[in-house]
Amino acid sequence: MKTIIVYYSFTGHCKAQAEKTAKEMGVEAYEVRDAAKLNTFKAYTWGCFQALRHKKGKIEPLSIHLSRYAKIIVVGPVWAGNPAPAMNAIFEEIPAGKDVEVWMVSASGNSGAENHVRAVLEGRKCQLTAYKNIKG
Repeated sequence: MKTIIVYYSFTGHCKAQAEKTAKEMGVEAYEVRDAAKLNTFKAYTWGCFQALRHKKGKIEPLSIHLSRYAKIIVVGPVWAGNPAPAMNAIFEEIPAGKDVEVWMVSASGNSGAENHVRAVLEGRKCQLTAYKNIKG
């Protein structure tokens, strides 16, 4: 089963986690970039407000085809207790029928976003196979 780790990282914590794990697993890691080029102030004000409302952010077009992978691991930050807007955009890029793991990285190591993430993925006809909260 071909696996990929797709991640968004604003501060670098998610990038470190994703790339370390990809190396350990022997799988590809792919970084999703924010097209809005958020600065710190805008990310933690506007970005958190958008995260609270479960809005998707603007990401650069993906240069990979996620349909080629049987399993997709999505790694990203928690903003205001929810997936960052870029993560919501990643979820919309995942083709139907995929097995998906989601790893949420936060300062506390805890988010209450699992039910929301599950609902979003099930709405895309994907299976949430694992959900991890990671202290970053």
